[in-house]
Amino acid sequence: ISLNPQDSSLWQNLGAIYKNLVPAVNGADSWAVSALSQAVALDPNNPQAHFSLAGMYIQTSQWENSQRQLEIAVALDPSFSNGFYNLAYVQKQEGRYQEALASLSQVLQLLPANSSDFSNVFKEKTALENFAREATSSGSLKETATISPISPLSPNNPSTSSAELSPKLS
Repeated sequence: ISLNPQDSSLWQNLGAIYKNLVPAVNGADSWAVSALSQAVALDPNNPQAHFSLAGMYIQTSQWENSQRQLEIAVALDPSFSNGFYNLAYVQKQEGRYQEALASLSQVLQLLPANSSDFSNVFKEKTALENFAREATSSGSLKETATISPISPLSPNNPSTSSAELSPKLS
């Protein structure tokens, strides 16, 4: 970074390194947020930079911050299916089920209808619809619907593979 401190991609890479250190190094989460925030500051029109920062916020359960970054990412790239998928995850975590359903609907519009990803997201959306309906009618908030955050893709490739829709965050 000392070679070119104005290069956003270097800050993103440093943030990814720090993020990988989180399980082993105390304080690495704040280093990652700091580096990724710098990447966003240097390249505010890069949806991938916002997505990466949101991923760190998700990892530390900072739902409001992650939602803000994901909303910016999908506004910058309306075809960013992973951004909408992770936005649905955050909205679900915050108990905003109707918004999560709308985000999942957006993912479905972006994915090829004959893909396994479409099928998986459709099942998740159906489970969340049933959960929200049950929670509304019974007043119960029993956790039955799951949405898991997914790995980032290239911002130029809005489609996803089955592996990338598995329950993981990178």
